Amino acid sequence: MAAYQRLRALHVDLPRSLRWRLAPARVARYLRHEAQTRPLWSLARVALLVAIYLGLAWFRGWPPFVRWDPVPGTPQETIYSMDAANGRINYVGSRDYGLARHNADDSWSSWLRQGLPTGSPARVNDPDSNVRAVEAIASAAADPDRVYVLVRGNGLFRSEDAGESWNQVGAGQVPANALALDVMGDVILIAADREGLYGSSDDGQTWQKLSGRNGLPGGELKVVRFDAEGVPYAGGADGLYRGLGRFPWDWEKVEGVPAVRLVEFGPDQRLYLALGWPASTQAVCYWSKDGLGGVVDFGFEVVTDLAADPDNPNVFYVGTSSQAYALDCEGNRRQLGKVPGTAGVAGLTLLPTGGGGRVLVQATSAGLYQRRLW
Repeated sequence: MAAYQRLRALHVDLPRSLRWRLAPARVARYLRHEAQTRPLWSLARVALLVAIYLGLAWFRGWPPFVRWDPVPGTPQETIYSMDAANGRINYVGSRDYGLARHNADDSWSSWLRQGLPTGSPARVNDPDSNVRAVEAIASAAADPDRVYVLVRGNGLFRSEDAGESWNQVGAGQVPANALALDVMGDVILIAADREGLYGSSDDGQTWQKLSGRNGLPGGELKVVRFDAEGVPYAGGADGLYRGLGRFPWDWEKVEGVPAVRLVEFGPDQRLYLALGWPASTQAVCYWSKDGLGGVVDFGFEVVTDLAADPDNPNVFYVGTSSQAYALDCEGNRRQLGKVPGTAGVAGLTLLPTGGGGRVLVQATSAGLYQRRLW
């Protein structure tokens, strides 16, 4: 009644219906009366409001549907790259601190620096910054102890003992500013932006420049990946290309795919792509039978990583400079929420859990975070 009395003191004559609504005691009595005389109708209204909230929470990524928890034991530092194979994360890399290893007992050995050089300065105004800028990581699926990393401004390094010691590979033969890396057996591929694609078929002893020959153009490349069958893909400003035959391969363009920044492989021969150049702001599903699916445009958000669902070819996951999303091949998206206090998603992967479910893991500026998927 206080609000009503204050308005009356100002000589404001309110409609009778509005006066009633400004009286909390009357509202409370009305609700009690409704609950006593028409309980089913009152319950239905409450259920409708709850259903609307839960629906919005599920779609927009509000609580209680979003809970990103820190991955136990992982370094709570800025992480920009990670390597996952055989259903687990093996290594994570930071642009500031180097490399961390996931051990068999689920503990973490943080920042394995022995033999890794100091990378380029993280900040222009701090030329003496002692950083190890790990741009990309790739481990051999059959032997996770054999791991390769690209160190910003220093090129490619290999460890045969799970990161305890390192040796440089391809010094003087491959660009020091390479950005993307993948390994399949003894074959190593490196994408070096404007300098193109480089490959080795003898575990890094000798190298060839693959761009500008055998059908692969010499334009900018930012992504290189092997699929599960060992077929190489390289993507960049000129689109996506697939290698045919044996190293150094004949290359063919994947029809209908424009400039591409990221590629991920899913079941049923699906490809999940991040489109755009030089930064990607769109994500899409590609199937050789139907071409591109529905394109999702994230506007000012930059797509930073993709993750496939091995059980559902119609669903994939996208990390952006803001948060994580679930997408389908028809072009629908659902927000999965943001880890508070972080600067978006740097890396994304989907891992199995012991109970048969899945957990989505993202690399952030505060370490690794995970959430269980329903």
